[in-house]
Amino acid sequence: MKALAFLLILVTGFWPGKTVAADGPLIVYFEERPPYQLLRADGNVEGLTADPAAQAFKAADIDFVWQESSMSRQMHVMRENQGQACVVGWFKNSDRLAFAKFTKPIYRDRPFVALVRNGFGAIAGRSLDEALATPGLRVLVRGKYTYGGTIDSALKRVQPLTIASPNRHLQLVEQLVKNRADLMFAAEEEAEELLSRSGGAASGLQIVRFADVVPGEYRHIVCTFKVADAIIARLNKAIDGK
Repeated sequence: MKALAFLLILVTGFWPGKTVAADGPLIVYFEERPPYQLLRADGNVEGLTADPAAQAFKAADIDFVWQESSMSRQMHVMRENQGQACVVGWFKNSDRLAFAKFTKPIYRDRPFVALVRNGFGAIAGRSLDEALATPGLRVLVRGKYTYGGTIDSALKRVQPLTIASPNRHLQLVEQLVKNRADLMFAAEEEAEELLSRSGGAASGLQIVRFADVVPGEYRHIVCTFKVADAIIARLNKAIDGK
């Protein structure tokens, strides 16, 4: 039995019954983004996507470590297939499926809303296309970021004046407050969190809901192609609770 276990280690790099990356724990990249991912004082990460991701790794008995990284760095690691690494909370689309492996969903957003300067509050209750066609509207988006199929398609279809920024979402709110744009998108739970964290500075902003926005997008654990299919399978089994 010991000989068989030793042979298994030589061939796969795994102890029987435990799945780990061959060269050490999986690196799980995150970017602080309340309410999805928040760094705690003890070095762990919590939040709406961090919690179910950590639970899945632990239930699947997969060694992992959190590592903070910008979204642009995460995208680079995934696209370049740099080592056995994962990220948490991404939407799935055809472009990303070409360079990364996706687990089953770990969280579903509430419907997308918009944070809007009060001067454009009249767009509330309109369809998404009608709102984006509002004369003079400046839409603030995060560069190289996807908002899911519904929002991305509407932006391409209507083509409003769009301002792309590399900043994180709390900084995007600051740009709205400073009148550098009029509208930005977020899932409803994130929009509420952003307003709460912005305090009095965001008093000139409001949450606007659209007449036709579908239920929120699913978020996944996403890994490089160097992560073994066995790891993805164990994560999926853990996500299913089996």
